[in-house]
Parts: sequence; structure tokens; C-alpha cells
Amino acid sequence: DGLLDEDPEEDLDGDGIIYQMRKKASTQEEKEKANFVIDPKDPKGRLMKRTFPGKGDYLVYTEGIDNDGDGSYNEDGIGGLDLHRNYPENWRPNTGG
Repeated sequence: DGLLDEDPEEDLDGDGIIYQMRKKASTQEEKEKANFVIDPKDPKGRLMKRTFPGKGDYLVYTEGIDNDGDGSYNEDGIGGLDLHRNYPENWRPNTGG
């Protein structure tokens, strides 16, 4: 969405851990967005594997609130490194060895 620092992680239950939750896609809208399947390498069915949207069986959400209303949760944390603005003016790599 081009905005910065507006949707950080949130620990809703206050236990110090940001959990992820999976939900089986049940409605048509959810099935079109579902992009996770159970990893076939995990016999207990706990690990998830990412796939293309609409090709999965599950949706995975992180604990928190969608503060900016873009449909993604906690995707824009506070701070971070912007390589475009992290170097002094006229910086160039040393190509001469």
C-alpha cells in the first residue's frame, strides 16, 4: 500500500509470543485466496507449505489486527532498513579492487 509503519505486529493476548493460526478455507472467497497446504513431509500434519493463491486448502493468519485495512495482518512493522536511503550521497561500490 506504500505506507510505512502503520500495521506492526501485535500480541493480543499479552503472552509475549506472536502466534500464527491456520483456517481451512470454507467459503468460495476463502478458497480463491487459500495459499497453504499441509506439508506432505510432516506425518503429523502440523507444518504448512506455501502454494499459489487458489491452489491451497488453508489460510494462515498471524496474531494481530489489520490496522490499515488492506487484508494483510502485521505486514508493515515499525522501522526497518531502506537500502535506497541507507548510504551517503554519491556512494558507489569499489570496482577497482
